[in-house]
Amino acid sequence: MASGEVEKDKDRDREARSEPASPSLDEPTKRRKRLEAEIELVKMDAQARIDTREQKILELKRKIDQLEFAMENMTVKERRSEKERRDLEERLARTMETLRSSMRTLESNPDRGDGDGRSGGGPSGG
Repeated sequence: MASGEVEKDKDRDREARSEPASPSLDEPTKRRKRLEAEIELVKMDAQARIDTREQKILELKRKIDQLEFAMENMTVKERRSEKERRDLEERLARTMETLRSSMRTLESNPDRGDGDGRSGGGPSGG
């Protein structure tokens, strides 16, 4: 075989390798690439959904923290209000007892009068 013929054979081999082998052999490669692209899209979509859920979870945790803080504040205010109410009730009870005692004292001493000078039992005589 002459060197020219060997060169032609090499050129034919190179051309054969550069051309698609056949449609049936190229199809699996195209399908694989298409499936890889679909997988990548599914992965991106799944990650986006996960990120959205994580953001929602964080938002809900913040809201829970705010509500817990508000509940603690309300509990403190409720306790304070309850104590104030009890204190006021005690003051009212003491005031009522003082008034009752004063009324009993006035009722038991009719000579003293009611303090308006109309009682006739005073030193001026009446």
